[in-house]
Amino acid sequence: MRSLADDLRLRDDDALAELLRARPDLCQPVPADLGSLATRAGSASSVARALDSLDAFTLQVAETLAALPEPATVEDILACFDPELRDPIESSLGRLVRLALAWGDDPYRLVRTARDALGPTPGGLGPSCVDIRPKLAALTPESLKRTLAEAPPKVIELLDSLMWGPPTGKVERADRVVTVETASTPIEWLLARDLLVPRGSNTVALPREVGLALRTLRTGAPCVIREPAWPPREPRMTPAPERVDAICGQHALAAIDAITDLCEQWSQLAPAVLRSGGLGVRDLTAAARALDVDESVAVFWIELAYAAGLIARDAAFEEAWRPTPAYDDWVADTPAQRWVQLANTWWRMSRAPELIRGSAQADPAPHALSDAADLALLPGLRAEVLALFADYPAALDPDDICEVLGDRRPRLSGPGRWGHVTAICQQAELLGLTGAGALGAAGRALVHGADAQALEAIIAAMLPEPVDHVLIQGDLTAVAPGPLRADVARTLRELADVESTGGGAVYRFSEASLRRGFDAGRDAEDILDTLRSLSRTPVPQGLEYLVKDLGRKHGQLRVGLAGSYVRSEDPALLAATLADARGIDLVEIAPGVLVSTEPPDRLIAALQSIGAAPIAESPDGRVLTAPSRPLRTPPRTPPPPSREGLMPREGLITAAIATWRTSTSRASESGASVPQGSAPETLATLRSALADQNEVQIGYADSEGERHALLVTPVRLAAGTLTAVDHSVGQVRSFSVARITGAIIAR
Repeated sequence: MRSLADDLRLRDDDALAELLRARPDLCQPVPADLGSLATRAGSASSVARALDSLDAFTLQVAETLAALPEPATVEDILACFDPELRDPIESSLGRLVRLALAWGDDPYRLVRTARDALGPTPGGLGPSCVDIRPKLAALTPESLKRTLAEAPPKVIELLDSLMWGPPTGKVERADRVVTVETASTPIEWLLARDLLVPRGSNTVALPREVGLALRTLRTGAPCVIREPAWPPREPRMTPAPERVDAICGQHALAAIDAITDLCEQWSQLAPAVLRSGGLGVRDLTAAARALDVDESVAVFWIELAYAAGLIARDAAFEEAWRPTPAYDDWVADTPAQRWVQLANTWWRMSRAPELIRGSAQADPAPHALSDAADLALLPGLRAEVLALFADYPAALDPDDICEVLGDRRPRLSGPGRWGHVTAICQQAELLGLTGAGALGAAGRALVHGADAQALEAIIAAMLPEPVDHVLIQGDLTAVAPGPLRADVARTLRELADVESTGGGAVYRFSEASLRRGFDAGRDAEDILDTLRSLSRTPVPQGLEYLVKDLGRKHGQLRVGLAGSYVRSEDPALLAATLADARGIDLVEIAPGVLVSTEPPDRLIAALQSIGAAPIAESPDGRVLTAPSRPLRTPPRTPPPPSREGLMPREGLITAAIATWRTSTSRASESGASVPQGSAPETLATLRSALADQNEVQIGYADSEGERHALLVTPVRLAAGTLTAVDHSVGQVRSFSVARITGAIIAR
């Protein structure tokens, strides 16, 4: 084998399929042939992703390959480790080959871009200096030990500081000529014996050969293998699975209620969209106060609702954030269906609320709902974190998980990662995927790829059944004995304020809350009949008096356009209003009529603040009620989930490999691999693929009569022409239907 491309051509279909599953970015788009696949597999960005997926031990093997002259045999690599590690080393080499980061079969070669990505000092080892200091080729741990036996203590300290890297240091006049007799400092002592080598006028380096020998003297092998960080050293106690599921069910119910409350609030008071996009800080604070949660939790609910397509920009002249029509469909679903949509959205979304408020807050923090609050790597990290919960029977905390991930993915370790891991753990708890630090049944099903129906069945068993009634108390509160049905909850939110949420929500009636019902066009008897039908207890006399009293007062004052005007059939009421309305610009222009320069909405709010109960009317005297259906945005498509690390479909992998196998062969040699079929069957297959937006493998005859297998995604089929994305070139092409020999959907 002369190259990685030769190595890939010799692999069987199973090995190529394993490569595409392990490195899904290689399929976006599908390369034209195996040569193109090798080129993409060796690109810097793809190699960096593959290296990021390596555990600490495999990364050390890769760094050893990068440090050794190539090609390197297994024996060369074993010389850098404890001899008892042969099996794990061979396993790691096999993984590097399967990932196309290395190629060959003893000896092995590391892909050049992987060598570059590991840096000039892989594993903390300096450059090889055999070419400029030939006697280093004969250096052994024993000969180095004899040389260092007579070294001053400062020399040993200096070598220890360079041994594990970085292997370079700054020294003035590093290229000066020094002999064993004239050496007077530790640096000169090492330079004179070629244990340090000048790399310019002001830099010295510890040669790779010296570093390897030193490590062998200190540890018995040049590489130190860290103890695996799994499982955590002190396992924590975990509640019984039934208790965990009960906690998860409570949290799942609270999540549904929080999203519902947010959207209902924004139906009435929609926050403005900033000029730069996103949500203002004051509006975020107001949402947190209304939901009675911290801002870090409020921003999570906001971002989740946005990712699920439940809120969006309304595209009005003064643009605001409002619920979408999809919210009405969502709120009409069962609680289990609503939770599944939220959980699946969170599982795939790349939105990062913790960058705005929370454990990974950026400086400066982006605005909520802005494009800056997006991180493509989050879905992969989220899957890793929850997979650890699924693998471990005891409770975990973010510190445990960061320690494990530091061993499994050391290249991605860092201060920022802890913040994201902490946020993922908190969000999983808020959604009801985990409880008391352990994974619940629904969370386990999500990690294992359960479909929506299976998830619904699992979470439905954890959620209490919704109820259609409340218990109205004498203190003007209504207590829900369980989660309320969506229509009942909406009615209560119209007539009362939410005082506490959860399975036993509490609603409080007041003049202001009941006034919302009157403003929506209800009268006193309608409100009382509604309350009687919803309550299993009699409506308290105090609440009945309050409703009837508001019904008598409501609408006696009427506000219209002047700026605005106020009129009433009750002269005494107008006189009292005029006397009480200090700070409100009101002037009596005729018996029973007051006018103001304020617009009607502001005047109504001002009159309500002094205890009046006005209603708005049109110029012809018709009463204007609040809209029965809250304002919604036009239909909106939710933001697409991140495709980072998304596993390609098996049908796509199979079709891609079949296409590569035939791309360099003539049709006469590989005709059996080119799809063939009758014209009606081919057209039916193409129409089906177009309707379902599936990839399809077609056989296509070129102008010279050669037939090729191509992988395409149909865009349009008309006038004897198929317009499709050709994955071999990543472009849209037109194909004559008469030349298509057959088609197979890549399922």
